[in-house]
Parts: sequence; C-alpha cells; structure tokens
Amino acid sequence: MRDAPGCFGAQVTSSDRKEEQLILVSRWQSLEAMDKYNAQPEFAGFQREIMSSLTSAPDVEILTTA
Repeated sequence: MRDAPGCFGAQVTSSDRKEEQLILVSRWQSLEAMDKYNAQPEFAGFQREIMSSLTSAPDVEILTTA
C-alpha cells in the first residue's frame, strides 16, 4: 500500500478506547487514488489476508480535510 501511486503513507495503531481494536490509517493524495488502489487485485489479496484475522467486520471511515 505504501508504494501505491498517490499513497502518502500507512500505519497500524492501537486504540486507546478499545484495547482489542487495531486501526489502519492511510493518507492519500485523493479519493480517486485510493479508489484506484482498492480496485487492484493486490488490494483484494491484502483484504482477504486481513479479513481472515478479524473477529468482526471492519468499520471503515473516510476522512477528508476541511
């Protein structure tokens, strides 16, 4: 993901509210760049790998600058 065109970086952090929760934060040049990456087969493989480790469905939130 970090090497994807338009990706400024990504990191995994832990939640200070829910000890068992991990948070993946990624920064993108644009929503279009993120969507293009998400449509690639490499992302589907990454997503399958992550999903097999989850105990519940992910909560996805897209934030934009004001």
